[in-house]
Amino acid sequence: STGGPRPSPPTTPDEPTSVPEPTMQPTIEGPTMEPEPTTSPGPTMEFEPTMEPSIGGDGPGLVCDGLTQRQRTVAITEELSLITPINDLLNPDTPTGMAYEYIVFSDPLQLCPGDEPQLTQRFVLSTLYYSTSGDGWVSCFQDDTNCDSGESWLTGDGSECQWAGVLCGEVTGAVTEIELVDNNLIGPIPSEMAALENLDILVLEKNQLTGTLPDTLNAGLNRLRLNLNFLSGTVPPTLSGRLISLDLTGNKFTGTLDDLIESVPRIKQLELGDNLFTGTIPASLADLSSITVARFEGNNLEGSMPVEVCEARAENEDWRTLSVECSDVECDCCSPECEDDPPTRSPTSDPPTAPPVVETSPPTDGPEETNPPTEAPEVPTPEPGETSPSPTTQAPTDSQDEPTSLPTPAESETPVPTTPVPSTQAPSEAPKEPTAAPVPATPEPTTAAPVAVPTPFDRPTSDSREDQIFLQLTAITDPAKLDDPETPQGRAYQWIANEDPRQLDPGDPTLDQRYILTTLYYATAGDEWTECFQGATNDECGKGLFPDANAFLSEESECTWGYWAGSSCNSEGAIRAVQIPNNNLVGTLPSEIGSLPALDTLSLEQNGMTGNLLENWPQSLFRLRLSKNSFTGTASGGLPQALSLLYIDENQLTGTIDDLIGSLQDVSQLHLQSNGFTGTIPESLGTLASLRVARFEDNELTGTMPQQVCTNREENPTFRFLVTDCPPEFNCECCSNRCTR
Repeated sequence: STGGPRPSPPTTPDEPTSVPEPTMQPTIEGPTMEPEPTTSPGPTMEFEPTMEPSIGGDGPGLVCDGLTQRQRTVAITEELSLITPINDLLNPDTPTGMAYEYIVFSDPLQLCPGDEPQLTQRFVLSTLYYSTSGDGWVSCFQDDTNCDSGESWLTGDGSECQWAGVLCGEVTGAVTEIELVDNNLIGPIPSEMAALENLDILVLEKNQLTGTLPDTLNAGLNRLRLNLNFLSGTVPPTLSGRLISLDLTGNKFTGTLDDLIESVPRIKQLELGDNLFTGTIPASLADLSSITVARFEGNNLEGSMPVEVCEARAENEDWRTLSVECSDVECDCCSPECEDDPPTRSPTSDPPTAPPVVETSPPTDGPEETNPPTEAPEVPTPEPGETSPSPTTQAPTDSQDEPTSLPTPAESETPVPTTPVPSTQAPSEAPKEPTAAPVPATPEPTTAAPVAVPTPFDRPTSDSREDQIFLQLTAITDPAKLDDPETPQGRAYQWIANEDPRQLDPGDPTLDQRYILTTLYYATAGDEWTECFQGATNDECGKGLFPDANAFLSEESECTWGYWAGSSCNSEGAIRAVQIPNNNLVGTLPSEIGSLPALDTLSLEQNGMTGNLLENWPQSLFRLRLSKNSFTGTASGGLPQALSLLYIDENQLTGTIDDLIGSLQDVSQLHLQSNGFTGTIPESLGTLASLRVARFEDNELTGTMPQQVCTNREENPTFRFLVTDCPPEFNCECCSNRCTR
């Protein structure tokens, strides 16, 4: 589980400039980092494929059943040259060269020629590590002492099958699965992956992979998930014919779908949304007899869904999802259904651009309402960073399941409702005293209810469940918003009080967090989400891969709402993570998020969110990922000192970064690139002892990197990645990119 051109990827796809330097000092001279202008990009030195590399000597004693060290080196070189050209093997500035040096010299196992499959797969995995800037991974990088999902990569004398995210066959010991999700992999997928002949599952989603897909990944691959990366080019038709699950959502792939669809005859789940595919949907889609999910929305496709496809879907009762961009492709058999006059949606083939902003002052003339208020309530002055509700542009008329209009996002927290607000009372009437309380009580006379709508602070209350819930929620939300059925908070309150199948009691410990997640749903146009919108089935939410995933606003526990672990709870039942990336969230971030006391992870990247960041964040927050949205304003307020991962790159944030950096004591990953930050990089960056990655490129920063920062990087072996713009905008002598571009 989330238009306009996608921002430039973080590194150049074809040049491994972000690959950290090898820890060894090579004895072979490689290409210089700044080649002469007349040379072509890439390595320029020719290596002689003599099969007797100049690195390595005889060394003391014999190894590998009587081989000298030199003989071992030559034999391993010959064996690995069947996978990688020898010039690349012997070039220490390439990922394969770094992996080669690791295998031959640094690897504690000191494998021998013929040690298969270990030699090949250990070399391939090491190549993947260096190709994706492994030293900059979030966790389980080389020598990471805090890796909690296995052994750190390239560490110790254990098997590579124990490295985090790697699984091997019990009998053969061959690698069968690689799963490195959301771990800051930056760079291309190496072609050497094809040498893992037993690889069955490859999951590298939610990273920053660049470049194109290798022509052949693996002939036996069953599941390939590369969604939410920066991969580009055409999808090679040589993908495994055994694939049953393919997810390429949220990349920059181009070309037509004809060859791709014909190359995956066994596919069940085909996820191609949010790319740059063109042309039409081919009739050959109907030939995929096992298909259950096919998603094509958010591309540049056109035409009509072939009749053969609709007929095939009608005959295949397991084919539950078929989606397109209704404004571009006519489809009579898609789900959700395409109406005759579908709403115009912003294209999602690239990260969303800033949605149109409308004035947030109250309108003088609004649409007709079923029960217009007799007198407008007084609304208190908005708090800093908040705005008054947006005007409603069109009264909703259709059912909740199929809204006819997309809300117009504004800088406020109140996108226009896309569905009617269910309520047990007229939204503008004064709250009435109950005629029958849920507990034995003498009901108050209904004539005692006030005639005019009171101000929020004068709202009459009673012992009724609805009013007691209202009172409890005022500790989280301004009463004016709770009492306004056109705000996300008001809609969430009405749902909790009157529509929630759980009908929680006012004192229920989960009421606050269930209300907050419901507010987030309404604040981000939840009915227009791609996944896990209200009423979505489990297959539509969990994509058939997450059996415990449930739709938002369902009767299930809020701990199970959402695809990609949308929300999850700790052992005490408190929300600890909200992760809804790439799911078409359009709107603002409600301040109520700050009232989730156990929240340690908030991940809403690659959506269409606008407005300011929060002023008060949960002090428990450890990971904050808001990349690739359209947030504006500054980023200096209220971030907890314990924050470790901060991803706010590719937004529209402005101001200086002095206060921001000064407030972060334990941050290890700092991603501020591709915004509008101004000023200089402060010396306080040099005091962050835990820093491993800091990215500032593509901003308006000027000046020179402070010497204290460079000293910190020299003295801190874990500070592996520091990137800024290059001269004349910014000068940095100790940055990873070395300003060679």
